[in-house]
Amino acid sequence: MSGESLDALKDIIPENRLKTELPEMEDYCHDEYPDIFIEPEAVALAENEDEISKILKWSQKYNVPVTPRGLGTGLSGGCLAAEGGLILSLERMKSIREIDRQGLFVTTQPGIITKDLQDAVEKESLFYPPDPASLESCSIGGNVAENAGGPRAYKYGVTRQYVQGLKAILPDGERLSFGGKLIKNVSGYDIAGLICGSEGTLAVITEITLRLVSKPAQVIDLLIPFPSLRDAAETISDFLSSGIVPNTMEFMDKAAIARSSKFIQKELPYMSSQAQLLIQIEERENIDSLLESVQVVAERHNAEDILLAENPVQQELIWQARRNLYEALKQSEGSMEIADVSIPRHRIPLLIEGLRKISEINSTEIINYGHAGDGNVHVHVMQNFIESEEWDKRKLLIMKEIFNLVSSLEGVVSGEHGIGFLKKKYLKYCLDDQSLKLMQAIKKTIDPENLLNPGKIFI
Repeated sequence: MSGESLDALKDIIPENRLKTELPEMEDYCHDEYPDIFIEPEAVALAENEDEISKILKWSQKYNVPVTPRGLGTGLSGGCLAAEGGLILSLERMKSIREIDRQGLFVTTQPGIITKDLQDAVEKESLFYPPDPASLESCSIGGNVAENAGGPRAYKYGVTRQYVQGLKAILPDGERLSFGGKLIKNVSGYDIAGLICGSEGTLAVITEITLRLVSKPAQVIDLLIPFPSLRDAAETISDFLSSGIVPNTMEFMDKAAIARSSKFIQKELPYMSSQAQLLIQIEERENIDSLLESVQVVAERHNAEDILLAENPVQQELIWQARRNLYEALKQSEGSMEIADVSIPRHRIPLLIEGLRKISEINSTEIINYGHAGDGNVHVHVMQNFIESEEWDKRKLLIMKEIFNLVSSLEGVVSGEHGIGFLKKKYLKYCLDDQSLKLMQAIKKTIDPENLLNPGKIFI
């Protein structure tokens, strides 16, 4: 970034919203992935569409890369300035424009925290289902950029299924609007659907219209311990084939439970079990029948017990381990490599068995947990006390083995965290050359100068 371009940028963004020195830019040099730090040349905190449009036109004129950023809670490096230039933060654009109770829609700016959006619509007896683990700190714009999921994806689906309309600004600064308060719309290409999940490489999102549903009835939570991870995995498959559709179905292995217990400094239920399933069910008229079906399936696979949590205090107790798990793993000795693979749900037992073998062969701890209901498994390869030089060699080998396993199960390398720049070397494990070329052609058509979030997704 030249002195001339910086001076021109100051004409667009007031100096109190433009950061150019490392101490004030430090929070923008990383996301939530461990051990990654990339310094941008500047950070601009935009407050409206006019500023964003002018910044993108400035980017074209001075040939400066621009990286859009929400609240920096990602796990793939997607919001980092991988090729330098400017980080364009949308954190100040956090107003809810409208809650449409009659039509069941909410229109919002991208910078609002997801939990704040959920709370606002629930006050109107409405419900926005997607619930990424970081919902108390992530932004809805970041969720759209990554097509975020979460535990409730099993029943309710992921972010893309709720995005009905977008306002966005293209890399050349032109403003476009796609969709709106419509449930059905096949009038041309689904551009809003394309931008959702494009990781900020095609456009900067400035306004989002989301579909809402009615607020669900009271929910109850179940915690089911098992003597083996395989028993838990096979229970998941059996639930699916039995027609049991809870809101959420999460699983954790024993090592994950132990790490979380240590982190929150609290004894958790069934810590001696090898695996646990967490299940949430909406309380309906047939709840007793549904609970009986869950019990029959679980006991068929050697469930050690079923803990029923019907009030907020009990529910908080059994969800503590899952909610704190990633933060707990970050406190571990050494580093870790993270994969959030997604496979056909009925193949989870095969994945778990394959991961166990990879762990044993490589003498490396692999901790698994995730969204059992939708086949999205978070795999953490732990360094622990392995020497750094040996770890650098071993982790690459292990990650290749993991992605080869996932590919053999017809899965993909990322279910919700995105590719960013940290996983782009693994994209070949789930996409053929023609698919990659098509995606690259779309990127080149929309961003021919490759200035909007360059260095992401593609090698």
